[in-house]
Amino acid sequence: MRLIYHDSHGTLRVTGETVITLSIKDLPMPAFLHTVHFWLKDELTDDQKHEVLEGVRALAESPNVARVSVRVPAGTPREVVDNSYDIQLVCEFDSEELHAAYQSPDDAVHQAFVQNHKDKWTKVLIYDSVRA
Repeated sequence: MRLIYHDSHGTLRVTGETVITLSIKDLPMPAFLHTVHFWLKDELTDDQKHEVLEGVRALAESPNVARVSVRVPAGTPREVVDNSYDIQLVCEFDSEELHAAYQSPDDAVHQAFVQNHKDKWTKVLIYDSVRA
């Protein structure tokens, strides 16, 4: 059996042999993050919830988006953690301009998502961020 792990220096090791060395500086960082939390209506059926989830995933098809991550609450039992949302979307953009294009009426993928699903949530909370 071979053990694969990352040591404290970010080096990937397989049973003590170095396979590849990566620094966090080597990883691409998006210029702009758009993090959206959705609270869905309680009366939605499981099928309707699934439709929203698939709609969120489909936002990856926007020509303006570099990468998308779709998640649900981890249920972390800590007082400072908010587990009350239903879906979290993290969109990565290569520039603020591409984010602006995503928010514009010209982004058909984003506009279709909003039109098709806006009646299924009670609250949306957005956090936008750039590199520090």
